[in-house]
Amino acid sequence: MLSQRGEACIRRWLPFPAPPEQVRDWVLNHALRPRTLPATVRDFLFQQAVAREAIAEAVARLRKESPGPYELVLASGGGLTHPPRLAQTALILLDALEPTGENPSGLVDLYLDRSCIVPSCGVLATVNPDAAACVLLQDGLFHLGSCLTLLGRGRKGSPAAVLELEFVNGMRRQIEVCWGELTVTSFPWGNEAHLTVQPARGASVGLGRPRERLTTRAGERVRGGALGLIVDARGRPLGLPADDGERQGSLREWLEGIGAYTAEELASLVSTPPPQEGTPAEETPPEA
Repeated sequence: MLSQRGEACIRRWLPFPAPPEQVRDWVLNHALRPRTLPATVRDFLFQQAVAREAIAEAVARLRKESPGPYELVLASGGGLTHPPRLAQTALILLDALEPTGENPSGLVDLYLDRSCIVPSCGVLATVNPDAAACVLLQDGLFHLGSCLTLLGRGRKGSPAAVLELEFVNGMRRQIEVCWGELTVTSFPWGNEAHLTVQPARGASVGLGRPRERLTTRAGERVRGGALGLIVDARGRPLGLPADDGERQGSLREWLEGIGAYTAEELASLVSTPPPQEGTPAEETPPEA
């Protein structure tokens, strides 16, 4: 990753100040000790930054063969299927793949192969395709969540869309989304809902034109998965601010908005470290 993507690409995903040499040292140390587990929040964020670039590099090559849009993402491998929080995996996939949802439903479903069962099902499919399909659909894949991407551009904080969810139990929920936000709406476990999206001016979803309404009433319902419905209003292509402080602030907002890290964990990344032992603390001026 250092040679193919460079330090700057890895560093851009870190929500805290990190000089280039610190990024290089962390990656090389991890390459020397690949079985070392992350011990701190910073270690996890370093590891996940490298994962984003690894996926982006692979997808850049695959798009030459299959450039079309897609409706499903299947993630495998321990770094993606066994994170401390599932929202961390979801954000890695969204950042690295930047799904547009340019399909009739406007949604991209995120799945995990937590048991690495897909290769075995591939072998089974050569003998009994129906049995392989049943294993995958019933027990093999873990539904992480569905993602709705708002296409277009708008001023950060300005309205991007209004969503309405009508659950099968009759409950209704309305959500207002602004540009620059990444939000998650939880679903009751196993529940489904009709989704209606009214994009704001300059925004579109799925295959629709700007401001064209999208609804699932005439089609299938939305399944939320373990996380629920993820709404990505950060625009496509995903633009990260060039200024370090502004970019790190946006990353912390997204990490907290999707539930990947808590506000306390993120605040600890930029807080002033305590004075080292043996270093005299700054003296307090006497009162007048």
